[in-house]
Amino acid sequence: HSYWPVFTQFLAVALSGVCLAGGVRWIEKANIILVPLLLSIILFMFCWAITRQYAEVGIAFLFTPSWDSLLSPTLWIEAAGQNAFDTGSGMGIMATYSTFMSRDSRIVSYSFLVPILNNLVSLYGSITIFSTVFSTIIQTNPTITRSAIVRIMKTAGTGSTGLTFTWIPVLLSKFGLFGEFNAHHAFYV
Repeated sequence: HSYWPVFTQFLAVALSGVCLAGGVRWIEKANIILVPLLLSIILFMFCWAITRQYAEVGIAFLFTPSWDSLLSPTLWIEAAGQNAFDTGSGMGIMATYSTFMSRDSRIVSYSFLVPILNNLVSLYGSITIFSTVFSTIIQTNPTITRSAIVRIMKTAGTGSTGLTFTWIPVLLSKFGLFGEFNAHHAFYV
């Protein structure tokens, strides 16, 4: 057993405390470093996932519409809830940051840019997850059916949390030593 998870959790909490104690300026400085770092990690994982064997099967599944599901009210309610959560969080952050903006800030431009970038990152994330799930499962069991893979994905966790907290560590574990470290500790930092 390793103490790395405890150490990285402590480090993350300590750094968060320092940033909060430093006020908005420290949070801005942390965001200038951490947001591009996060986006570069997402882009790296995306590139790695789409180059895996059988990734195209997951991508094809992701972009093949199920026309019958469009008639389901549950689909529309869940989609509206997800969109409201994404933009609601963004609106709260935008309202907070707006108190520190000057009059010449381009708030209208940011209001369009933030949702577009949010959806773009979500699209990259979904392609990464589906590529990883399908390529990993098909490599493990080449005779598995698409419906069996979908059942595995649906039972991966409450609210599809397993798609992130199960399959991203699986993808990271394929990176060698760097990936092994990140697969165990990525969610602590």
